[in-house]
Amino acid sequence: MFVIFLIASLVLVVGCTRVPAEIDVSTSSIDVAIDAFFAIDGAFVSDDVMIAARNSAVEIERMMNRCGDPATLSAEQCLLSAILGNARLSTRAGTDRPIDSTVSSTLAHKSGTCAALVAIVLSLTEARGAPFHAVVLRDHVLLESSRHSGVFYETLQSGLRVNLELSRREAEVVVRAGLAEYVAYYLDNLAARLALAGDLETAERLFQQALESAPDSARIHYNYGMFQRLFGSAESAARLVDRAYELGWPQDREGPPKTLSLLD
Repeated sequence: MFVIFLIASLVLVVGCTRVPAEIDVSTSSIDVAIDAFFAIDGAFVSDDVMIAARNSAVEIERMMNRCGDPATLSAEQCLLSAILGNARLSTRAGTDRPIDSTVSSTLAHKSGTCAALVAIVLSLTEARGAPFHAVVLRDHVLLESSRHSGVFYETLQSGLRVNLELSRREAEVVVRAGLAEYVAYYLDNLAARLALAGDLETAERLFQQALESAPDSARIHYNYGMFQRLFGSAESAARLVDRAYELGWPQDREGPPKTLSLLD
């Protein structure tokens, strides 16, 4: 388990391949960064959702243009406020619907899981010097300032700035990931949710994509191994889980692992 201590000052912290005709994004800096997630989401969301997501992303970018030098803490907080505060994006914790973990649906419907919210922040701020990176824990993901050591932001609480203290067990699995690296963990989390929802074919495809993107990820080996144990080959499961342990994933003290690890 990890422990988060709240800091008194609240920071309102404040991801389609189709561009709606009514929006001019020819000079937009978000396209390349966020399209990696839109391309993944395209198999799960409708055209209307994709268009609404693009509109939302462009509007958020306009709000971010009011922020100053991203090297300062105040500008970081301004960027987060523009994304999660002014845009009214919020977290939908405990949801069982895979679509709620997609960037596209979260932007379109103003609500999603922390995994999607983190992807949105990383994408929309990449062109502004990548001021944040993801801190991927066993069952959660936070944002951390790239320039200011020890400054963390919690999307579950609208971007509240927090201090983070990890148990030894949790510290063994923590991964810090920039935008490019985080795509693999986004794929892994979406694959795990699709598997639990019964879409095994798509889940396996996304697990394979995640593993190709991050071949040394203990987390992805573990989750793909759990998927194989629950729905596929026992032999493949044993190989993947053993590799996860070799890469540093902590072995379960209560016996053989039984479930997938989700980012909530």
